Amino acid sequence: SRLWGVTRNPWNLDYTPGGSSGGSGAVLAAGMAALATGSDIGGSIRIPASACGLVGYKPPYGRNPATPPFNLDFYNHPGPMARSVEDCLLMQNIMCGPHPKDIVSLKPKLELPIDRGGVSGWKIAYSLDLGYYEVDEDVRRNTLAALDVFRSLGAEVVEVDLGWTKKSEKAADDYLRTIFGAWVAEYLDERAEKLTDYSRAFAQASQSVTAQDFLASLYTAGEMYSTFGPLMEEFDVFVCPTLALPAVKADYLPSDGLTINDKTVDPRHGWIMTYPFNMLSRCPVLSVPSGRAANGVPTGIQIVGKTYCDGDVFRAGLAFETAVGGWFADTSTRPAL
Repeated sequence: SRLWGVTRNPWNLDYTPGGSSGGSGAVLAAGMAALATGSDIGGSIRIPASACGLVGYKPPYGRNPATPPFNLDFYNHPGPMARSVEDCLLMQNIMCGPHPKDIVSLKPKLELPIDRGGVSGWKIAYSLDLGYYEVDEDVRRNTLAALDVFRSLGAEVVEVDLGWTKKSEKAADDYLRTIFGAWVAEYLDERAEKLTDYSRAFAQASQSVTAQDFLASLYTAGEMYSTFGPLMEEFDVFVCPTLALPAVKADYLPSDGLTINDKTVDPRHGWIMTYPFNMLSRCPVLSVPSGRAANGVPTGIQIVGKTYCDGDVFRAGLAFETAVGGWFADTSTRPAL
């Protein structure tokens, strides 16, 4: 932002730590903080978690209380970020529960156990591209390696077709412009010149979104779950990359344009694979590191559970973390600062 300047990824300063909780991701990866929070509306926990090699949790909608009016936005999920699955789980237990000022906060409070029962005998579904993303080769390779870890732990791992298309990208965009964009548009007055170019463009675009666009976005979210929900009756969890690209450059602007594998993709949404699960907001999602790309930037996978089955994604995450030996254990597995 113009107030704080460019935030950089401690693994490679040429790249972004992601956002919007990018500062949280950077200080966690650098060892300057033990825990952090984020507000995941389109991926703002999981994006920096992936780009910074961290664990980030998007709880089901309503699990963690929030403040009005965005507690009423079902894309909005406050949650924890940490350097380990167990730390993330313990922080989630502190953050969750009903609050007298949040009408959507769920009762009773859920206390997650540290369940190290493993995934032997589980069925795990996966997709490398959710049906419509162009995915970087480093991300693809690391995701396949992570799936092999689950196989080695005794899980059956099956590739699935969700039937999703780029229609979901427009739906998410229209929804976010309707609520979040309208909020940013409040600054299109004498303060407009202080906004970044991309914030101002987003706010301006929000003013042309109609009630019909908003309704269509809800129809699309329903269509997406009409395939995902029945599919998950056969599986314990679903796995996909968190980001289609390890990260964009630190000073990247959407106006620069974006390519993955030499193919042009949407400059704002084409590299983030998180927002579909804001649309499927009742599904818990845990992002864990899957490795690092050739440029040194970490990559991540999303472990997605059935609606409100928080314990399943943490059990899978704990099993995976134990199998790979964890992260940030010594100087060889931390950013060289």
